[in-house]
Amino acid sequence: MTAPARVLILSAHLPFKDLREENRLLNRQLKRQTLELERLSGANAELPTVLRAHNEEVRAIKNKVKKVRRRHDQLSTVELWKVGDRQQKGRYGRGVFSYWALD
Repeated sequence: MTAPARVLILSAHLPFKDLREENRLLNRQLKRQTLELERLSGANAELPTVLRAHNEEVRAIKNKVKKVRRRHDQLSTVELWKVGDRQQKGRYGRGVFSYWALD
């Protein structure tokens, strides 16, 4: 084999070496990403579990809000005034309803 032929062969091996190294790194990255994807997806995976827990928490909070709104709606305007009147009496000694009794 002549010297120029050896130079051509050696120069051809350099890109192959670089390509092999790049291929090895890409395969390693593919394996890591595949494992991470499997961890995040699937029936028993972490992400669906977190989403289910979040949805359950949102549902519970919505139910509490509905319950509080229903209770608030049950209080009549007069009852709300009485509560306000009791608070006013505590501050000023007289309430709104005590003025109505004077009429």
